[in-house]
Amino acid sequence: MTLVIQALKGAMAAAATGAREYEWENLMMELWPLISSPLTPEAERLLLDLVRFDGRLRLVVSCDMPHSMPPEEMLKSLAVQALARWTGLDYLHEMLKLQMTTPSSSLASLIGDVIQKTRDSLTPASNSEVVKEDVEEVAETSPQEAMRTVRRPLAKERGMSYLPGFRRRTHKWERGPAMAR
Repeated sequence: MTLVIQALKGAMAAAATGAREYEWENLMMELWPLISSPLTPEAERLLLDLVRFDGRLRLVVSCDMPHSMPPEEMLKSLAVQALARWTGLDYLHEMLKLQMTTPSSSLASLIGDVIQKTRDSLTPASNSEVVKEDVEEVAETSPQEAMRTVRRPLAKERGMSYLPGFRRRTHKWERGPAMAR
């Protein structure tokens, strides 16, 4: 594992020092075991270095490159996904910083999706029969319950939300001509 980490750090440092060029396929073959195996402290530091990397990799031009985004952005996206999978939102600040500073809209969108999916997976589902969009958090008003958040299903009608079972207020024009008086 340490050889993989040294090779990836060498590829990141090669851009600054003008050292040898690396092939994209070799970098990816070295990165896959790192992000697919359980996270080690060295791997975690390398993934953070990839997220923070602000340079260009020195790659062989004749080798195949990723299709959807530049190699540096591809490595950053894989690093963000691996960090989110193994550490949850421990590095949320780093992810948000990368999302805000990257010029690539596809990388920013991918980071936003990873953050949202990680948040959703960390939030416990309160009621399996209630659709997620129909649940809103409401704070109780009694002193004992003010510190606790309660999840209740909401009913929606004409863009308005209300608690089911409670009678909603109707206006004169909704009652009809016979009931208006």
